[in-house]
Amino acid sequence: MNENTQHIMGIVMSEIHVNRKRQDGFTFIEILVSIVILAVGLLSIAGLVTTVIKGNVSSKKTTTAIALAQTKIEELKNKPFTDSELEDTNASNNFNLSSTTSIDHSEEGIDENGEAGGYYNRIWNVANNIPSSGIKTVEVIITWQDNGAHSISFTTAIAE
Repeated sequence: MNENTQHIMGIVMSEIHVNRKRQDGFTFIEILVSIVILAVGLLSIAGLVTTVIKGNVSSKKTTTAIALAQTKIEELKNKPFTDSELEDTNASNNFNLSSTTSIDHSEEGIDENGEAGGYYNRIWNVANNIPSSGIKTVEVIITWQDNGAHSISFTTAIAE
């Protein structure tokens, strides 16, 4: 190579080296865009987490309501057939045992253990001789408020 060629090669190489130095690292705009993308992702995850937590709380309340109903059914099944808690005190609801306004028996404001101080209401309606003589049909209904009214119910038959 001649001297001019070497000189031009040296200038080109130094120019390439200078350009490389200018392109090393990230620009301020690239960093800002990355931060915005990261923030949007984190906010989306935060929204998902709150939805999951609300779902878990709702599931826990439903599970508690189911346990309260099952406990009352077992309690009633173990009582004598003529026990006062198995009396049909309101015959007008016998063909609508799921009624929460025309009721036979209730416990209001109970907690997850069935004791006073909670926000569950436990209702049980009794129909004598339905579906046949010597049988009591009992429907246990649990109601509660949680972003609207909720209820679950279970029905059982108790033979004499």
